[in-house]
Amino acid sequence: PLGIEHIPSNERHGSPGRSFTLWFAANLTIADYVIGVLVTVVFGMSFTAALPVLVLGNVLGGLLVGLSAAMGPSLGFPQMFSSRASFGRKGNYPLGAINWLSTVGWFTVNTILGTMAIEALVPSFNYYLAASLLVLVQVLIGIFGHDMIHAFEKWMSVILGVLFLIVFIVALPQLGKVVSSSTTSTAGLTLGVIGTTLATSFSYIMSWSPYASDYSRYLPESSSKLRITLLALAGGAIASFAVEALGALVGASRVMVTNVLKSLSAAELISMDADGHRFIVLVRPIEIRHAHAAESEGGNFQRAVAEFYQTHLDDLPIS
Repeated sequence: PLGIEHIPSNERHGSPGRSFTLWFAANLTIADYVIGVLVTVVFGMSFTAALPVLVLGNVLGGLLVGLSAAMGPSLGFPQMFSSRASFGRKGNYPLGAINWLSTVGWFTVNTILGTMAIEALVPSFNYYLAASLLVLVQVLIGIFGHDMIHAFEKWMSVILGVLFLIVFIVALPQLGKVVSSSTTSTAGLTLGVIGTTLATSFSYIMSWSPYASDYSRYLPESSSKLRITLLALAGGAIASFAVEALGALVGASRVMVTNVLKSLSAAELISMDADGHRFIVLVRPIEIRHAHAAESEGGNFQRAVAEFYQTHLDDLPIS
């Protein structure tokens, strides 16, 4: 593969189908999953209300990626290099600098999230070693260039697709409860929340646009622009939406269980635990010390337990 220079006709190869697997794998990310969790846990949207907003955001953002990717075969230059035709050589410098900051920022975010995922899977793994290995792999793939990136993403579209499918299957038993809970509540459904959710989902996938044609400029000039647009749109939007929806489902399940537990008294929690539901680890030394301290001051033991859980529930392990 060449550098930033124009790709001559004799170097052109591949088919528009590559656009699907590339953008599908590129958007099966932990960052998408985190966005989904944020929508239900932090933004406060219900699961069912969040879905159409996430669909719209990803379709609009994916369309920009698809249209940008369609420029590749005819221009033959990287996306930012092609912008010189519109802004001039010097006029393109500020835009290039902003895009560089954006790409370095996302590189850092994805590396950190990937490192946290490795730590979650292998708690004994050293944080800095995991981060260094992820950086090394990403740099090596980039050094080998265009064809290596496409080959890597083709395989990762299958591997990551299977992994996220497994996570979805694990979360599936909560789907009915979450949907039932969502349909009876409109809490958190404001224009501000809808706009924030739309902007977040749109901006994430749209952020690929400034270098979308970098991965399609090796295609023959006769390649169908419509096919490239639709395949890039489909690959990116389907993957991004699916993972965000999964994150929203898991987040909504957490919110639902937390709200139920907060509404219960200590006696009900203990009764629930005795019945074998095991929603939460109910008795630990710290809670006992807290409750006994309250009781010694003239308080009620059960009420102290309940107050402790209502104050610290978000930090406790739910099982």
